[in-house]
Amino acid sequence: QILCVAWADEAPRMASLGGRVSMSSLLSAVLIILALRTSCAAMSADIEAELAKRVSAAVNGSRFDDVSVFLGDASGEMLSYRKGGGAPEWEGVMPVASASKWVSAIILMHLVEDGFLSLDSRPAEVLPFWNASGPASRVTLAHLLAFTSGYQGNDESACVFVFGQPRSPLQCAPIIYAGFVNMTNEPGTVFAYYNDHLEVAAAMAEVVTGKSWDELYNEYLRSPLGLSEGSRFEGV
Repeated sequence: QILCVAWADEAPRMASLGGRVSMSSLLSAVLIILALRTSCAAMSADIEAELAKRVSAAVNGSRFDDVSVFLGDASGEMLSYRKGGGAPEWEGVMPVASASKWVSAIILMHLVEDGFLSLDSRPAEVLPFWNASGPASRVTLAHLLAFTSGYQGNDESACVFVFGQPRSPLQCAPIIYAGFVNMTNEPGTVFAYYNDHLEVAAAMAEVVTGKSWDELYNEYLRSPLGLSEGSRFEGV
């Protein structure tokens, strides 16, 4: 109850804050309020009103035309706010983009746990087309998961963000490989946030298991968690 009182006392000060509310400040407020919600029997109406105000300010001030925010806990929905006619619906299906990275990492670590791969496994050992010498020959699964392979992009890659033209990781990996062939960075020395790292890792998974990435997703995540049919991988 002390936490509830302390936060309620802050509500007037929060309400007096002027200017544009940033998405980072919104996230901070949301995390604090959700934490308090789990520790209090009931939320103050003033606190929920302040949260709604902050959500709407952040969303309306963002550069995105279509935005949805849904907040809740085990007891149900706490708040929802939508901006734009194309804002996602609660029950809608949509690409999750980079949110798929941690999902992919979970699947890959399951394969490590089951002995199909190790963090020291190399594309050069698993992928038949990976014939590079030099730094590219020393790239490991650990480097791919950490985005530290030394790879810094490939202008020829047609596999990133190509929705509506699904390709499997094994179809993408040879295209991505062109960017690895002549790289000069030693693995582990450069951080570069590219989807291509996980495409290569997923291709390794398909080779060692003989299963498609979608099958692996279903086996290790969707089925065990009881997720709906709308939760799936469809190529890249």
